[in-house]
Amino acid sequence: MEKRDVLAWLCEALPVLRARAARSGEQDLLTRVIADSRAGLDVAEQADELRRRLRLPKPGPSRAADTPAEGGLLGIPGQDSGHPVVEIYRCPSGECSRSWVRQPGVRIPECGLRGGRLDEYEIQAGS
Repeated sequence: MEKRDVLAWLCEALPVLRARAARSGEQDLLTRVIADSRAGLDVAEQADELRRRLRLPKPGPSRAADTPAEGGLLGIPGQDSGHPVVEIYRCPSGECSRSWVRQPGVRIPECGLRGGRLDEYEIQAGS
């Protein structure tokens, strides 16, 4: 996985990683991975080792694939551009590839690595 994808996986999976690490005694490795990722280091190998030790499956395709291919825009007859039909949120620091499509009534998640709510991403027509 690319660095941005590793960070996205860590961010989204952090609650599960914390629970599993606590049960299996791998808190030190998790703490080191988090600290190194916050310091801007490439933690792909460490994250993969952590995943193996916690007996988690390899991450599948990015959940960012849930983002509509056409940018979430719906063309309106007589209008030059469409309007968003979905709310898309992304990493507030821009460091990872995480994106999240908001469903009605669902609370916006926070960045697991740096804190703070994911930022709404506005897609422009023709993007």
